Parts: sequence; structure tokens; C-alpha cells
Amino acid sequence: SPAAPPSTPSSPPPRAVVSAPSAASAGTLTSETRAVALALNRYQNAFSELDANAAHAVWPSVDVKALARAFDQLETQTFDLEGCDITVSGPRAEADCAGNARYVRKVGNKALRVEPRRWHFTLRQTNDQWVIDTVDAR
Repeated sequence: SPAAPPSTPSSPPPRAVVSAPSAASAGTLTSETRAVALALNRYQNAFSELDANAAHAVWPSVDVKALARAFDQLETQTFDLEGCDITVSGPRAEADCAGNARYVRKVGNKALRVEPRRWHFTLRQTNDQWVIDTVDAR
């Protein structure tokens, strides 16, 4: 396998770039970064399963009724967070993620739509887990 570029252990980079689905198994990340990545995975899974209650569990401030109505319009949806740049500062964190939203509407054009998106999350730590405060998707 090719050698990794040399790094200076005395000054670890303050930002970690992780791919959300595999973040939990990446050993080089801090436990905080891994915990934030797990919250992002929960968000991704909730939206991919069209589960408003699961979304609410990881994103307490979301409007569950509005989200459930939005999910009702969709036959299927998949969020792929392909890479997340996570910054943790104490009990707060931010994550910038790139990826795709894929979905099929129940009514009208049934074609699979794939839209590249960028997500910006702000998160906070409560007890032993991270929850999402805000999500800005473009």
C-alpha cells in the first residue's frame, strides 16, 4: 500500500474530514469527532427512511409535523453525505458535508431525481450524545 504523507504528530490538524457512513470505524478520529459523525449518520438514516420521529430524535428542534408532511410526498429518498468536515469546540460542533439527495415523488413525475447538496450542521452535546441544532441544506 502507498505510504501516507508524513505528518507532524505534535500539531494535529484542528479539522477532521470524514465520510459519514464510515466515520464510526475510522480509528484516527477523536472520540468527539466520531460522536458527531454518528449524529450525522442518524440524520442521514432518518431522512433516507422517511422517518420523522427518528429525525426528531437527533434534531430536536425540527418541525415534526411539517417534516412528516414533506416525507408523505415522497416514495423514496436517500441522503448520501459523502464527506463531512467536522469542527468540534467543546460542547458545540459544526459540520460541512457534501453529498447528494436522491428522491422519487409519489405524485407526478416518478423519475429518480439526484441533486447535489451541501449541508451545514450546527450541533451541541447533551449528556453523552450529540444532537443537531440547525441544518442548512443548499
